[in-house]
Order: sequence, then structure tokens, then C-alpha cells
Amino acid sequence: MITSVSCVRNDEGIRENMKRIKWLLVLMIVGLLAACGKPSSNEESPKQAETEENEPENIENEEENENDESDNVAEAPKKEVNKEESNSKATGNAEAVTQNKEESQQPEQTVSVSKEELVEAVRGLEKVNDIIHNEGIYNDLPYANIKEQLTPYVTAHWIEETEPIYDASEIDMHTGFFPFRVNRNLDVWFDYKVDGTTAYVSTFSPGDEYAYLSYDLDFVLKQENDVWKVDQYDVTFDYGEEGKNFSIEEAKELLEKFYGYEDVTHVATYEEELDRNYQDFHMETVYEFDAIYPETGGAVTEKVVAYDGRTLMW
Repeated sequence: MITSVSCVRNDEGIRENMKRIKWLLVLMIVGLLAACGKPSSNEESPKQAETEENEPENIENEEENENDESDNVAEAPKKEVNKEESNSKATGNAEAVTQNKEESQQPEQTVSVSKEELVEAVRGLEKVNDIIHNEGIYNDLPYANIKEQLTPYVTAHWIEETEPIYDASEIDMHTGFFPFRVNRNLDVWFDYKVDGTTAYVSTFSPGDEYAYLSYDLDFVLKQENDVWKVDQYDVTFDYGEEGKNFSIEEAKELLEKFYGYEDVTHVATYEEELDRNYQDFHMETVYEFDAIYPETGGAVTEKVVAYDGRTLMW
């Protein structure tokens, strides 16, 4: 019995030793494999060597990148400035376009002109009357022959509008009455306004022993080639029921400024039956004045009709 137990224990010991040996062998093999696969500390792996070889280049690239970034940072304000300049230019262009648009929409600039210039332009109709009647109609000339002579005084529109009247031998109806007397002192009552290159003029011509009727004259003048010319005119000699209704002072002013009388003194006011426009008799108010005519120095008596400002011969 003792011998049997001892044999069993020996077998178990052998198996245990075999296991230990087996594990030792495994560990040795693993150790050898590990020793063969790992390079020594003094040797560099190819990958490590390649990395170390590229390090200077990487450092160089990093420096270049840093420089590029620095340049980009430096260039950023320039681009911003350029953007601002671009915006400024765009804004300037937009403002210029807007300004041009506004200017195109604005009314025409009013030209500076004096009363004397407009009076002189209106008196140009006296020249027109002379050309039409004394040169054209008297010599039986076609309108085309006198058109050029009219251009310093009237607009191209006026010349065009007058041509059919002239050709139809109706010119006396339109110009025989006016501008026959435009050379008189029409600047005494001379109201005007200017709008752009157009002037609107209203004036008055009192009747007398030579031109019995008084009348208002309304003109449209235009600046053509920097010259003021008559473009349209209209004559009004029917003042309706009330008339112009001159006062004593206005009648006195008429004698002084229009006719040039001196020492004008009002001496009487009375009613007299007179005709209007060569017809329709009415009781009219008449002012009587004593005055001195400067050209002769002689004393005169003048009568002014309140209705229309005309003077009476007797």
C-alpha cells in the first residue's frame, strides 16, 4: 500500500514538472520572438529615420506657412481698404447717377434778364412790322424772301405760324393793328415774370387822337440762341363793363410817364357820353389836367377817360 501511494505522488510530480518546462519553453520562445522583432535602442526604424529626415523640411514648411499666415493677416486690411474704396466708388457712382437723374427731373434753370432787355425785345416787333409791310407786302415778295430778316426779332415758331397768314394776304388783319405802335413808351406799365428761358410780359398802350382805342398787350418771349425774341403776342381792347377804371393819380402818372408832360395838375372831373370801340355810347368819367409840354414849353389841357385811359383830342 505504501509503495502504491508513493508511485502515484511521483507521477503527479512529473506532470507538474512537465507543465513547468512547457511554460518555460513558451516563455523562452516568446522572449526570443520579441528579441528578434524589436530593434536595439541604437538603431532607428526606417519610419523614424524618414520622419527625422523630413523634420527640417517640415520646419521649413511650417515657417513658410507661418509667413503666409502673417502675409494674409497683413493683406487683410488692404483687401478691406480695397473693399471700402470699391464701396466708396460704387456709392459715388450711385450718387452721381442720382444727381444726374434729379437734375434731369428738375425744372429748367431760370435765366437772368432785365426789364430793359425784355422791353427792347418787344420793340423788335416794330422792325418786324416794317419788314413785313414795307418790304414784303409793298414789293409783293414771297414770304420766303423775308423770313431770314425776321429771325433776329421773332422765334422760328412765330415765323412758321405767320407764313400761312402772309401767303393768304391776311397779314394786315394780324399785324396792321399791332405792332404799329410798339415804339411808344410801353415800359410805363410793364409787368413780367421769367420761367426758365421763357418770359411772360403784360403791358398797356393808351389810346389817343391817333390811335383811338387803348389796349393791353400780352407777350410770350423765348430765349433762342441766347437772344430774347417774341414767340407769341395777344391784343385786348375790350375791357368789359367795368373797364380799367383809372384813378386821378393813375391818369396823372400816365400823362407824365407815357407822354412826358410836366407840371401836370388835375383841374376837373366830369361825366361825358362817349363811345367804346367806335360803338355803344356810355356815360364815362373824364379827368381834366393842365400841363406843360416840354418840347415846346407850351401849356396844354389834356383829358383822360377813366374807363380805358385814352386821351381825348377835344
